Amino acid sequence: MRKLMTKIAMFLMPLIMILSLSSTAFASPVQTAKLSINGTEGAKYSAYKVMDASNPSDGIFTYTANKNFAGFFGANKAYSLNADNEIVENATGKVVATDGLSYNKTTYNNSSAAAKLAKALADYAKANNIAATDISNPVGIGLYVIAETQTTGDRQIASKPILVDLTKDTTVTPKNDETTLVKNVADHKDVHEASDWKKANNVNIGDLVDYRVQTAIPTYEANAKNLKFNLNDNFSDGLTFDASTLKVIVDGHEVAPGSNTYTVTSSDHKFAVNFVESYIAANEGKNVELTYSAKLNEKAKVDSKTGNPNDIDLEYTNNPGTSTGHLTDKVTTYTYGFKIHKVDKNNDSKDLAGAQFEIKNSQGKVIATYTYDSNGNVVLNNDKDVDGKAAVTTDKNGLVSIVGLDAGSYTITEVKAPSGYALLGTPVTVEITDQGGNTPNGIAQITVSGAGTAETSIENNNGTIDLMVRIADAKGISLPETGSKAAMYFLVAGAALLIAGGSFFGVASRRKKTDE
Repeated sequence: MRKLMTKIAMFLMPLIMILSLSSTAFASPVQTAKLSINGTEGAKYSAYKVMDASNPSDGIFTYTANKNFAGFFGANKAYSLNADNEIVENATGKVVATDGLSYNKTTYNNSSAAAKLAKALADYAKANNIAATDISNPVGIGLYVIAETQTTGDRQIASKPILVDLTKDTTVTPKNDETTLVKNVADHKDVHEASDWKKANNVNIGDLVDYRVQTAIPTYEANAKNLKFNLNDNFSDGLTFDASTLKVIVDGHEVAPGSNTYTVTSSDHKFAVNFVESYIAANEGKNVELTYSAKLNEKAKVDSKTGNPNDIDLEYTNNPGTSTGHLTDKVTTYTYGFKIHKVDKNNDSKDLAGAQFEIKNSQGKVIATYTYDSNGNVVLNNDKDVDGKAAVTTDKNGLVSIVGLDAGSYTITEVKAPSGYALLGTPVTVEITDQGGNTPNGIAQITVSGAGTAETSIENNNGTIDLMVRIADAKGISLPETGSKAAMYFLVAGAALLIAGGSFFGVASRRKKTDE
């Protein structure tokens, strides 16, 4: 019995193996597959079936045009099908897509010819209102074109349409291009180091401010239309644009405006650079840089956390023929000031009018300062001392404002004391710093040394901050500023009086001796 069972087993085993191989050989051919799109979050994609495929038992796929795209192919069209149903570009006579397809199936970065075909197919689907294939479930095998129909995020450029040869479960990852916009500001000078460029700076009223904008022209699909790449810059009232300083640099080379490059429109407080569509298409992917200057003027906000902003807006095509996106960036320029409060040394509640001061910067230069008029507007201070140098004079409240200053060190020297008071013996040094340090934020603070003291800062309703420097004078003889003409006259007159007095004393002494 045992021998019989062994013989039967030996007979059945080859039969089982044959049947097993037969079932594999005669397996049902693949007719559907799962198509998954791993795209940018929030973006929308559509898949259109261009070619139907069949998979007979010999494992070779054959393709025929899908009915929705039958009108896309023809001898008088851009593309046609040859006898083997391969897609041929009529202008070149070259096969663009066959059963192997001429693009990288792993990354789905289509070759230039396939990318051009994909763009044409996506445009055809849109123009003819072809319904997208529902890919939530497995779909029929074949050649598909996938197009991004809604992009997301201001920086994103819609991914280019791609071809997918779906013969098995496949996941594709469309590649979105991205553009950026960066704006920086710097104190004016002929040549800048990389470290000069920041998001904020501080200068004097009347100084030039330099700006740099960096961006790049996006890369679009082949034959994209209605391309825009426009840069719009807006200055606050305290900044006056200097149109003569504008430079446009593309791919490291300065480019002049013209009908084939870009146009410029400008006014005192804004400008626009609009690139020509053909120039955009010819320079895709290239870096663009704008440099220009503006002057901080008398309308600048002083000691204000708002400062004097300048913003840039980039309007560009992010989905050709469908939508545009916007990128923005902003920089801010600050300027500062302080008030001198002149008081009696022995009675600090007594304000002193008529005190005159000379202001020097850290280089020792007497500077012409700005102040506020009766309406609160910033105006150039026209006061002069006896030598004709710029000076400031306290009002009836013992106050005078010095505004529109850069951060730094300033020396205050009293050149004329109020009537009945003596001049300060030593100057006052004021150091203006910004709380933000190398990246100013408009919150200034002062350090006072010498014959002055810093009073409590006062924040006004309009967002500005008054920084107060208290300077006290003692009663006594007021001598004019040393070195001035008036001082010379005073000393000469004094010397004459001394000589006259001495002569008189000598004569009187001799008379007295004679009388004796």
